[in-house]
Amino acid sequence: RPVQDRIRAWFEKFLPIAMEVTDEEVAATGAKPGTPKFEKARASLIAARLNAKPKKEEDVEPEPEPLKAPIVAGRGRG
Repeated sequence: RPVQDRIRAWFEKFLPIAMEVTDEEVAATGAKPGTPKFEKARASLIAARLNAKPKKEEDVEPEPEPLKAPIVAGRGRG
């Protein structure tokens, strides 16, 4: 069972996040493609994304409520 969980985690978490890291992002760190430094920088970027905490709902600003026209009591006939 633990092996299945690790394989599932690999395909559900690690692989999609690893595919999001582009070569341009890694090259922005100053590493040249094809070098061991490039691979190490890529691995550290992937690890940083995996270890990032998801935003809590409190951290996200709520959308402002639409303004409502005030209700004004009108003068009735009488």
